[in-house]
Amino acid sequence: MNKGGFEMKNKTMLVIFGAIIIIGSIGTAGISVENNLDTELILMEKYFDETTFGQMLDEGWPLILDEGIEDSANAMACDSEENILITGHSFHLEPFISKVILLKIDISGTQIWNVSWDRPGIDYAADIAVDSHDNIIIYGASAPTLDEFQNLSMNMFLVKFDKNGNEIWQKNFRRGNNTYPGGIAIDSNDNIILGEGFGNLSFYEFTSITTKFDPDGQELWTRIFQEDTMDITSAVAVDSQNNIVNSGFFIEFFVGQGLYNIKYDSNGNRILMKRLDNTVQPVNMIIDHEDNIIIGGQGFTQTSSMWSTIKCDANSKTLWEREYSSGEGDYPGDLNVDSQGNIIVVGSSGFGENNNSEHCAIYYDKNGKELCLKRSNIHGYLNAVIFDNQDSVVVGGSIRSEEYNWDFYVDKYLDLTPPSSTIAKPEDKILYLFDSRIMPTVLSKKSVIIGKITIEINTEGANDVDKIEFYIDHVLKQTVDNPPYKWTWNEMGFGDRTITTIVYDETGAASRNEITVFKII
Repeated sequence: MNKGGFEMKNKTMLVIFGAIIIIGSIGTAGISVENNLDTELILMEKYFDETTFGQMLDEGWPLILDEGIEDSANAMACDSEENILITGHSFHLEPFISKVILLKIDISGTQIWNVSWDRPGIDYAADIAVDSHDNIIIYGASAPTLDEFQNLSMNMFLVKFDKNGNEIWQKNFRRGNNTYPGGIAIDSNDNIILGEGFGNLSFYEFTSITTKFDPDGQELWTRIFQEDTMDITSAVAVDSQNNIVNSGFFIEFFVGQGLYNIKYDSNGNRILMKRLDNTVQPVNMIIDHEDNIIIGGQGFTQTSSMWSTIKCDANSKTLWEREYSSGEGDYPGDLNVDSQGNIIVVGSSGFGENNNSEHCAIYYDKNGKELCLKRSNIHGYLNAVIFDNQDSVVVGGSIRSEEYNWDFYVDKYLDLTPPSSTIAKPEDKILYLFDSRIMPTVLSKKSVIIGKITIEINTEGANDVDKIEFYIDHVLKQTVDNPPYKWTWNEMGFGDRTITTIVYDETGAASRNEITVFKII
């Protein structure tokens, strides 16, 4: 998601993975680790300035702010007073800078305060966390030029603020030629855990690192994971026992690639390392109230990309996996879990007449049943999602206001109840001949369709239907705005085909139904 020339949170990960997938192994070398570099390049001192950020384009929800050519919310967290903390960036051409933004808003979407800093070069806030005293910690990266940033020649920064936006302390560090931030978490003692990747991409080396700091920013321990050609941290999280999970992606030449989860106890002793039989590239990870591990990542088809959501138990055994693809390029941004264990995943999805990237969210129950698909017809990217203390969903990202301008965007989803719908025709395991129902299939576990067929949708009891989309193999074929909700599929084909229907209400909340059939002519 390269928007306005600057990399967004999930695109930053994609740049890393995109550079890594095609390269092989020449072995690993010793890693020189340098902590807390004191250099003018990354010294922030008192760049923080409590001023109003941007021009507010509307009151309440959604919160839309415009300042630079690219303004974006990258990460969010809630405090104990039901306020929402949002960090992001604002990219400017004159002068050529990317400034970090931190906003505090109340549950109505009204700004309480904000701080930001700007200086020559690129500053990028990657993640945010809030401790038990409502102090706020931002984790990010900086580089003097955009080219250095995109090549991962970056320095890391960690900044802690009190609940009123006053800076408490900051740390700046760099551990290798190439480095990037891999997520932040807070344990029950307010210790800070960071995930990080570092190495030298010129020599095809990359290493995963987990570091624990005390509340004052003093390093307690660091653990390096380097068992493959490349081990790439995506996210860290803390379970109910203060164990730490580092989730990432490994690549080993002539062997393959896949997901891994590493679990450390609170003292940094490794108690689990599990490689998952999965080639999904993780973007984010969270641990639910039962210590299950939920990973959101990006998978790939032959022609496009898709979302993948994986739920594992506390020992990293896969419980279920769900995929979403529009067929036109889908990029996951973030995921979170509510008090009931339900899971929401957000990002961007390519759809519409011009296959634009637009806001998208999927809501699952704890067992992986899809409760709602939400596509709001908003052109932009969602990078962050949280549940507030009332289990309401708040999303953050950007919207495209002009061809070359992106605005900072935060919204609350008040209702995620989609219209009720089912595919009435074709039925499952039925033979159809030129649109007529013949008999149940005997040898096939799927419906068999010979010739054309009319796909019919049952929306009985749903009085809020706005439109219905009909897809074949994830390609949009027809949109129907009025009843009767049906469409005749009259295309030649042979083999397994997937029929998908999406039924929307006026808010963009949708129910999705799929059936796989065997098509003959």
